Amino acid sequence: MLETDMTRTGGRGLCLVEKLADEWGVEPIGPYGKAVWAKASVLATVDAGAAR
Repeated sequence: MLETDMTRTGGRGLCLVEKLADEWGVEPIGPYGKAVWAKASVLATVDAGAAR
């Protein structure tokens, strides 16, 4: 069976997700779909001058 974009669990986009996310996964949806989920930490910096 040939892999299509809908059934692949890797590729250029998912490589980016893997690098940026703390956790991620792929879940199949029906015969032709998938859902990609990700959890990422958000770090904020505050410029003291901008906070006034």
